[in-house]
Amino acid sequence: ASLNSRDDSEVIAAHDLLNAEGRTHLVPALILSHPTPAVVLRALELFEAAGRADYLPVADRLVDHADAEIRAAALRVRASTEPDEGQLRRALGDPSPLVRATALAGLLAEASSEDEARPLLEVILSERTPEARRALARAIQQKPVPAFTPVLHALTTDPQDEVQVAVARSIRVLRDEAFLPTLLEQLRRESVRSEARRAFREFGSSGLEFLERALEDATLPQELRRHIPRAIAGFPAGDAVAVLQRHLMSESDGMVRYRIHRALGRVATRHPEVGLDDALLTTAAGRTVEAICRLVHWRSVLEEGGKAEPSRATPGHQMLVALLRDKAEHAEERLFRLLDLIHRGENFRRIYRGLRNPDRRVQASSRELLENVLRAPLKAAVLEIVDGASAPGGREPTREFYEPGALDYEELITRFVEQPGETLRSLAVFHVGELGLWV
Repeated sequence: ASLNSRDDSEVIAAHDLLNAEGRTHLVPALILSHPTPAVVLRALELFEAAGRADYLPVADRLVDHADAEIRAAALRVRASTEPDEGQLRRALGDPSPLVRATALAGLLAEASSEDEARPLLEVILSERTPEARRALARAIQQKPVPAFTPVLHALTTDPQDEVQVAVARSIRVLRDEAFLPTLLEQLRRESVRSEARRAFREFGSSGLEFLERALEDATLPQELRRHIPRAIAGFPAGDAVAVLQRHLMSESDGMVRYRIHRALGRVATRHPEVGLDDALLTTAAGRTVEAICRLVHWRSVLEEGGKAEPSRATPGHQMLVALLRDKAEHAEERLFRLLDLIHRGENFRRIYRGLRNPDRRVQASSRELLENVLRAPLKAAVLEIVDGASAPGGREPTREFYEPGALDYEELITRFVEQPGETLRSLAVFHVGELGLWV
């Protein structure tokens, strides 16, 4: 009854419900005469997916429809079910780029030889307007076949996100390993990233090996490498964990290492049955404790130096102090992510949030829970950090991880200039200029 509703969304919902129940055959083919394009397009999509053929005579009437989307969809379903070369060639004169691209794609998919395909490819590649390239990408996406490989190569440099999404979906079906570098570049683009990750998964072990090599390649920009761990996390859990754990300790870039932590957490949460290397994770947590203590020590040297000589308390000084505080907070978050992986039966994310709750009772409860769950060698050091010691590296509980040496203000600034982190180094150089120092 809902198929006759005046509410188009209710009609589409009825389509989807019948499809979910495997009863698409109950939807009459005459629904294609519905006045709303969205209803017609959804019906064509479901009919095609269900392998029905009884709707084709009705669909053939749609090739002259006023809506270009419907004309293109009617061509596509005919081409994928019972191709009509004459119909496709007539559509090459359609005013809509989408319809022309759909017809070209249908003809190319049916080309029986390279000689027959070549002139079609030349016509396709000559479509250079943004609208035509979007239409072409969408048409290929609907029926990816190896004959489209040259066209896909041409579309990989298109700046439009819609085109790149269609390219990623086509690559996912074709599974041509020559396109793996294209998928890697697509990880940079937020609107395309999820489709690129799905496409990588379709390549199986070869896709995972390619991503691991890319993760190892320090010459790649960080803005690209930081998205690789999430892509790896989408592969079978055991394989993904093995790759991520291999790079947990060796990764030198802090942001990429943080993304590895997050990816491991994602896999561990979704697949509690997968084992993790507790010894490795404990070592990584110990190094994170060391990093936190070092950052807190550095900040205390800066703050004390600013008090000793007020002329040092410049804007650059203030930015350095704020940066070190932020870095320590981020390192503490990484520490709790690692603890969550080590103690998989506990919810360290909730503990972490509780420790930052303004309610002192919640803080105390979270601290007590933390004390009961943790064990050596991390327990005492983590509690010292949580309790907010001004310089935990100088205290007994954390001395196992970090022993602060004597460090004066100017020596510390010189050390900052030599650090690999671009932000810290840049601020240090700026502060050097403020103070008129030579380093």
